[in-house]
Amino acid sequence: MTTNWQREYIMEAYALPFLRKGLNIKCGQDSGKIIGFINGKIKVKLDSGGQAFFHPTWEMIYLKGNEVLADFTTKTTGENHG
Repeated sequence: MTTNWQREYIMEAYALPFLRKGLNIKCGQDSGKIIGFINGKIKVKLDSGGQAFFHPTWEMIYLKGNEVLADFTTKTTGENHG
């Protein structure tokens, strides 16, 4: 069972204050929606079907609509991440 402390740990450890379920992500060729947090990973329901687990910062792009909240595919990731 996923607990809130797992989300809070990821938020603090990786400076991702916006992190929440329902947020859209892109990671490499994959995209989807965050559905949980477990063992320091982000659990995602993939747009292509199925589920996957991703490291919070490895090649991740976090999106709120069309707004990029953080982009870990480039060196410019926003004022809190750069």
